[in-house]
Amino acid sequence: MSDAIRMKTDDRKDWRTPSWLFELLDQEFDFCLDASASSRDHKTPNYLDEDLDGLSVQWWGRVFVNPPYGRELDAWMRKAYLASRAGAVVVALVPSRTDVAWWHDYVSRASEIRFVRGRLGFNDSRGRAPFPSVVIVFRAGDESARVSSIYRPGKEPEPLTLPTMNRREALDWLLSHSPLDALR
Repeated sequence: MSDAIRMKTDDRKDWRTPSWLFELLDQEFDFCLDASASSRDHKTPNYLDEDLDGLSVQWWGRVFVNPPYGRELDAWMRKAYLASRAGAVVVALVPSRTDVAWWHDYVSRASEIRFVRGRLGFNDSRGRAPFPSVVIVFRAGDESARVSSIYRPGKEPEPLTLPTMNRREALDWLLSHSPLDALR
């Protein structure tokens, strides 16, 4: 069975965060809490594991969360949103499931929605995830839902360049492409 098929048939809910992605986000946010970790895999010195239920403990500071990807994801996204309302900055790595209730109830109120380009290769697997991923940023008082993309280092797209014109060239172009010409 191929790795891709094995991953699609796998009922796992825990997907280990790719190191490159966590490092990229940690450089920006300097996390102080991993809210959904395990004793064998945590990204910060302060973490909530299977012994400390992350849904029942108050989150503080700058929080990273890669929650279980099952039916309980709704509760995790609610917790992330409410923790941000209480002052925490919460950054969540979740599957991009724009058709589910938690997306519309909580992600639409996020500060930022950063789609990850391509399928992630999670640290404990040999293949790629069978779903697209997204990083959601919740900040207190900011529900603007700015959308952007995250690229793996070295995989950034070429910048788009627009032709440059001086003022005279721009005016000449506008006059030669006037919609009024069609009416004459």
